[in-house]
Formats: sequence, structure tokens, C-alpha cells
Amino acid sequence: MNKSSIKKCMTGVVKVMANAFCYCWHFGRCRFPGRKNDFDYFVYDLRTQYPTKELGNIALENSKFFEKKVVLEDEFERTISIKVGDICIRYSFDKTIKKPNYFISEPKWETAKGLYKLLKQSHHNASVVYLKDHKKGKRHGRKTGLN
Repeated sequence: MNKSSIKKCMTGVVKVMANAFCYCWHFGRCRFPGRKNDFDYFVYDLRTQYPTKELGNIALENSKFFEKKVVLEDEFERTISIKVGDICIRYSFDKTIKKPNYFISEPKWETAKGLYKLLKQSHHNASVVYLKDHKKGKRHGRKTGLN
């Protein structure tokens, strides 16, 4: 085997491993309970940004095998790029706080909730009157409350 075929094979293996690792990391961070959903990744071959493969090989020939750089760091996100061989792994974390929106707040819904709270507070349980216990001498039957 010559040097270019070994490099091509190694690049393919590194790309598959990087995709598998990033997928597992994304699955564990964004799919399990507590879903943060703030991680995103992209894995690509650096040689594809050049017009020909030969030009890509020449450009990447003298670069380091492993290199890590912070591309963007601000109050909204952090993006990091890692170069392993001829593969680039770019991942980012979103720093914005995401509040779950379970119910869409509408004016009708807010009004209905307010009325329900008022009615629940102002009404008491009704008492039950048994008519079979009504006797001629008594004015009312037996009274039982539900409280």
C-alpha cells in the first residue's frame, strides 16, 4: 500500500469514528431526560474545500495532526473546531436559556383560569336534604353536609 491510500483509509476511519462519537454525545445530551438541546455538531473532510484533491493534500501536508481552536465565544454560543488528520469536527453549545412552553398563554385561557379560581373560592359544598325523612311535624328533613 502506498502512502496516499493509507492516508485516505485513515481519514475515512477517523470520520466514521468522529461521527459515531458526536452522535452518541448528542444523543446523551439532547435526547435523555433533562433534554438540554443545546449541542450541535458537523463533521467534514477538510480536503473538500479545495477544488482538487491534489491541491487539498498539498495544503494540508504541513499542518498538525491534532489541533483545537475556539472559533466563537460570546454570550449566545460557544463554537469549537477540532482538526484530527484531514477531518474537522465543529461543535457548538447554545448558551441561551430555553424555557419550555407547555401551554400557549392566550387571553381567553387566562380569563377562564381567573374565573375558575374565583368560583372555586366563593362556592361551598351544598348540603343534601333527604326527603324520605320528612315528617309531618318537622319543617325540614335530615341535613348532611359534604364538608
